[in-house]
Amino acid sequence: MNTFLCFLICCFSVAVHSQEWESRSPVPAPGRDDGAAFSIEGYGYLVTGNHGGFDQSNRLWRFDPATDSWTEKSAFPGIPRQYAGVFALNDYGYIIGGYAETSVPLNDVWKYDPSTDEWTQLNDFPGLPRWSMFAVSAGGYGFIGTGTTLTAFLSDAWKYEPEDDSWSQLTDFPGGARRETVAFALGEKLFVGQGNATMGTPQLKADFYSLNTVSGNWSAIADFPGEARWYGTAVSTGLFGYAGTGYNAAGTFLSDMYRFNSESESWEMIGTFPGNGIRGMSAFAIGKTPYLLTGLKTGPERTSEMWKLNGEPDLKIEPACYPNPSAGTVVVRAEQGAVIRFFTLQGALVKQTETKELATVFENLPPGTYMLQIESKGKNHNQLLIVCE
Repeated sequence: MNTFLCFLICCFSVAVHSQEWESRSPVPAPGRDDGAAFSIEGYGYLVTGNHGGFDQSNRLWRFDPATDSWTEKSAFPGIPRQYAGVFALNDYGYIIGGYAETSVPLNDVWKYDPSTDEWTQLNDFPGLPRWSMFAVSAGGYGFIGTGTTLTAFLSDAWKYEPEDDSWSQLTDFPGGARRETVAFALGEKLFVGQGNATMGTPQLKADFYSLNTVSGNWSAIADFPGEARWYGTAVSTGLFGYAGTGYNAAGTFLSDMYRFNSESESWEMIGTFPGNGIRGMSAFAIGKTPYLLTGLKTGPERTSEMWKLNGEPDLKIEPACYPNPSAGTVVVRAEQGAVIRFFTLQGALVKQTETKELATVFENLPPGTYMLQIESKGKNHNQLLIVCE
């Protein structure tokens, strides 16, 4: 077979399921890269980052998708920084560590309450001060890991318990020490990959791993299908994860984007980010819509622009509960907005919850036999659940 024909076959064998990009109102502040973005209760937030300086980076901006407008909120009171870890958890935003404008790695932790528009400093993160780590929340907990100090890359991973403001160390990230990993959460699993593994000439990675947040076990999954990179972007809508953009080993700014299916745990290309390649973007999701914003373009040019990605496909979620039998902790998978009910065998209602995520983790269930009912879109799924002593 001639080389050109082989090339055509390979190209057309890759399915590209495009979604449409739509430009939204830019952040009304100087362009920046490596900022911290999160979403809470239907609003997006952006703070910190480097705009060629740090004099305005602590200004906090809230985005309202209904009016396509930004409103300034209370400024972040911590040291100005970039490369901070950030996640939203239980309707609060959390910022962890980062790289200070004074070139010092940080380990402070801050919580933002949008209901009062107030920041609170929490206990410091107990691991090494760092920047360029992954940070994500799942199942009512926060997770961070990897990153870099001034002298070494890191592979450790940590879990945050918001109830008592404490951290516990997990099994190390199996991909080894690296910085600029990206992560997203789907159900009870975290998906972590990409990044740079060497302090000298970049050794970039495309491998990905999942962490089951209930068992604490890591597993290798399919590699990211684009080229190896760092300074990429990742975000989750609850049903799908999205990853792309960034910077390759040749110094090229990248624009390709891929979607990760939470049911099949497989990747598919969805086209390219509009315009030239970009690195150091921030991202949040509101409902089924990912928003990608700010970043550094070829030039270099720091931008304030924002784009949303429309047209996420539907994904049928089969209700499930596992493990069953259980030792007291179970995961219930169901469509967002489903109602989960636990009944005794005598019909007494023990617990009822409306789902906000793909998977809901229930801990410390008393021993016994329950009738579990998952009500979704007018249909009921029922099964017996046994919780052992």
